[in-house]
Amino acid sequence: LLAWSDDRPGQGGFEVHVTDFVAQPPNQMGPPPPLRVSDMGGNTNGYDAVRPDIAYDALTKQFLIVWQGDDNTDPLVNNEIEIFGQRVSIGPDPATPGQQVFTEIGADTRISDMGPDGNTAYTALKPSVAADGAGSFLIVWEGDDADTPVPPAEPEIYGRRADFTDPDGISVLGEDTPYSDMGPDGDGNYRAQNPHVAANPVAGEYLVTWDGDDNTPPLANNEEEVFAQRVASDGSEVEIDTVISDMGPVIGSRGVAAAVRLAKESGMAYVGCRNSHHFGPVAPYSSRACDAGMVSLMGTNTQPVMAPWRGAAVVHGNNPIGIAAPRRDDPPFILD
Repeated sequence: LLAWSDDRPGQGGFEVHVTDFVAQPPNQMGPPPPLRVSDMGGNTNGYDAVRPDIAYDALTKQFLIVWQGDDNTDPLVNNEIEIFGQRVSIGPDPATPGQQVFTEIGADTRISDMGPDGNTAYTALKPSVAADGAGSFLIVWEGDDADTPVPPAEPEIYGRRADFTDPDGISVLGEDTPYSDMGPDGDGNYRAQNPHVAANPVAGEYLVTWDGDDNTPPLANNEEEVFAQRVASDGSEVEIDTVISDMGPVIGSRGVAAAVRLAKESGMAYVGCRNSHHFGPVAPYSSRACDAGMVSLMGTNTQPVMAPWRGAAVVHGNNPIGIAAPRRDDPPFILD
């Protein structure tokens, strides 16, 4: 099954459509014609449905299509973007022998609930959906919510469960649940974005991933990595979110994190790193020691890359060295 969003005459703005190009065994019936599954704003200009995703429920043999949409169904207002879903089945077309047809089951269903209704400052974006094979789904998205200490412009990852127990549509279960925790609450310098979710039917769990900016040591602001959170079948978190990528120079970050931890225990510490050389500028690492209230002296060896004054042969390197110290009422002193 394929889903996409397009803008065609008569539908106001962008809407979500589905199609299937594969003949279905065992009868090898012809694929169904495309079907529009979203209805944002009732064919009025200025309302759109975009970024669709699909999951298949093996229990009912039906599909859940989700998207990011702007609708005007009360109590929503224009530009108040939330996540919506539509339940769809596929089967023989009673009017055309040998042909299949898509059928919508129920109407569009609102899944997310970001911020107060009627307030366009809170949004839900970029949905992803997975089915657990036992009749339930987890839908995740990037959003701002007013029910947590997260103001607008500080996106985190949220999720909500759904199933098809309602014969006439989608049953949305529980409340919006935050799965990411990037940086201090209320600080818009940290964010989580671009979520994805996968199901593990054997373990009865989901895995939610995203790219984020966190300040948990040894990470620093603007150091984006990929994070993951295990989620139980009931939608609750299993343990805490975990950074799973490790991009760029890491020796300096790990070294200063270890030195700060040991110095807090004994008053001072020395940390050395084997099988390493140039780690770039010192300031990004020594500033972290200052953030912890500590004086630092850092340096590294490097490979020979420079000739001495009036020399012709490469004999020494541009070894970085740095000294830093926090100050009581002013920015830290950092010599790099």
